[in-house]
Amino acid sequence: MNSFWACWTEVVSAQACDRIVERGLLLPSQKAVVGYNNGGNLSDARSTTVSWFDRIRDKDIADLIYLYASEANREFFDFDISHGVFEMQFSIYKAEENSKFDWHQDTFFKHPRKTDRKLSFSLQLSDPKDYEGGEFEFRFTDGTVFDKKDFLPKGSVIVFPSFLEHRVTEVTKGTRYSLVSWIEGSKWR
Repeated sequence: MNSFWACWTEVVSAQACDRIVERGLLLPSQKAVVGYNNGGNLSDARSTTVSWFDRIRDKDIADLIYLYASEANREFFDFDISHGVFEMQFSIYKAEENSKFDWHQDTFFKHPRKTDRKLSFSLQLSDPKDYEGGEFEFRFTDGTVFDKKDFLPKGSVIVFPSFLEHRVTEVTKGTRYSLVSWIEGSKWR
């Protein structure tokens, strides 16, 4: 692995981001849970609302995700991502709900599936002027925290190994929207 993450700043147009938000707001939403599959639990660690795009009906979104994930993988990671885009989550972080997602990883090594999440993808759909807080941060094993300031602008994409610990800090004003997805491959070895 040549890098811990790949980041492209302002590569998706503001208009395309707005269209994704409009489509996401039309989807049925639910309180986000923590945990694997439908066995997840409501938790103080996470207080967001999510909706789910469909990989077939929303193929244009899946193609956008895979474009950046496959480029990041080719350039930096060289993981087996033969199973492609898994789920596509539209996330809403609202100040009035103290929305956040504390430290976590996106892969769970003990689940019963035959595939693992290999790469995590996030597209910033909001202008940073529309909210306060909501910073995307990584934490390394030595405790060092690194915030991604170049991920703040609307239309920015970040792709990283799903085992990296990360969080979104509490939104204290306004609303932050993001598109999150995971790219899967054969079990980690």
